Amino acid sequence: MKIGLLEFGTGCVSPMDIVENVLDYAQRADELGYTRFWLGEHYGASSAYSNPEMLLPIIAGLTSHIRVGVAGLLMAFHNPYRVASAFKVLNNLFPNRIDLGVAGGSVPPDIKPHLVPDLDFSDSSVKVNLFTRNCAALYQYLHAPENAHQIVPFGGFVPTYWSLSAGLKNISALVDQPGSLCKSCFHTEITDHRREAEKLHEYRTVFYEKHGKRPEINLAIAGVCAETTRQARRIRRELEQPVGVYQELIGSPTYLLDQVALLEEIYEVEEFIFLNMAEKTSHKLKSLELLADTLPQYAGSASQPEAFVQTL
Repeated sequence: MKIGLLEFGTGCVSPMDIVENVLDYAQRADELGYTRFWLGEHYGASSAYSNPEMLLPIIAGLTSHIRVGVAGLLMAFHNPYRVASAFKVLNNLFPNRIDLGVAGGSVPPDIKPHLVPDLDFSDSSVKVNLFTRNCAALYQYLHAPENAHQIVPFGGFVPTYWSLSAGLKNISALVDQPGSLCKSCFHTEITDHRREAEKLHEYRTVFYEKHGKRPEINLAIAGVCAETTRQARRIRRELEQPVGVYQELIGSPTYLLDQVALLEEIYEVEEFIFLNMAEKTSHKLKSLELLADTLPQYAGSASQPEAFVQTL
């Protein structure tokens, strides 16, 4: 079992909060052996940053081993050529440590005119079609042989391309770009994890039939981890601007890893990306240490608490 981290910048209200809440957090994750540190692109008052691209080279420069990336870049609002150019340079500065995740999310109505001033998004299909087209172009810029001399530096290392999806509604479109897949278990309500796992199995089958290899897949989960369940619930109650998620995992490190073990068995994945909902740096760092201390001795003997198992 491997664990990476997803960070939305919650708790950040000033530039100095970024130093403590994001940079220090990433460095400690690197020291403790976490696999990835991903930043989300979110627009709103709850974060000191919106597009995290400028933070990626800083984090990569402050760390040594952990993979760094964005999960995900809202590609309906970005130029694919510019994104390919920026991330290819970044992955050559930090060879094979950069992940480029793309997501189909939206932005607040007052932000859209600033990002794409010439487009009318009153018809929802406009954003969907633009996202699909931009993702295809982005992948082609990075991987198509005919584009090898369009994106500098020529040759070198290409970032790992990740598609982010919650419901796996359009498997054929996801498979068109044969990159890696992160399936979110917290963006939508899941009433039956085994049925969700069947969709993931279908994705694996279609992917293998088309590309002749097994896809790299991980699952994203969200919650709060503390020394005791009581402490974790208190932290959750006291969040000033909590992220709206489903299937929250709130409890001790043993509880969280029990639940992850169940998901590992059902979905047949080995890596999980944890969105730590805590806002205070002290809470975030403590949870990192608790999970890291518990994981090596973890035997996978899940206690299967009723509140979670009823959704399986």
